[in-house]
Amino acid sequence: MALLLKVIYICTTLVVFGLYLVSDLEAQGQSSRIAYSHKVRLSYYPVEGKNSSELKQSMLERGPIGHQKKRFFAYTLWHLRIGRSRWQKLAKLTKQSDLLCRISVHLPYWPAQKESSAELSKQWEHLIKNMIAHESNHVRNAVRACRTLLGTKGSAAYLAVVARRLKLRDQSYDLRTRHGVLEGVFLEEPQKTK
Repeated sequence: MALLLKVIYICTTLVVFGLYLVSDLEAQGQSSRIAYSHKVRLSYYPVEGKNSSELKQSMLERGPIGHQKKRFFAYTLWHLRIGRSRWQKLAKLTKQSDLLCRISVHLPYWPAQKESSAELSKQWEHLIKNMIAHESNHVRNAVRACRTLLGTKGSAAYLAVVARRLKLRDQSYDLRTRHGVLEGVFLEEPQKTK
């Protein structure tokens, strides 16, 4: 049940970001200059384990593959596509560009959480809460990148360069937080008894 609440939280967060961006653009009167759309996809992969070490191993074996072909516990991937719509290319009526922002968030879920110890379940909840917060920051970075591009004038080639710089800024966020570890995205090892 707690995981379902977390899923609802992240879905709500993503929808609010999208609505905020669209309403902000309409307020700025930019909707006529650039056609903006975004797509958000959430996906989940199952993990299994009876202790934190097994859960970590399962996430490392099954987790999403990110940049540099490395596996992560969770991953947010976003792409900005800039170009003219097919209709505009055919009609040749305007220089208006399309901006499509695709965001994919990949998170783990642990079906056997109910059968685990209270302590391990609490650690998992802590991990998921912090993981969602970290991945939400990547979504925020994607939305900021869209806003920056919408406020930037220039050719599609220039906007593509700006988009690459914004992507690098998002990657530096992961370096600063050690992919969320400094924000609590980790499972504690069990205490060793002497």
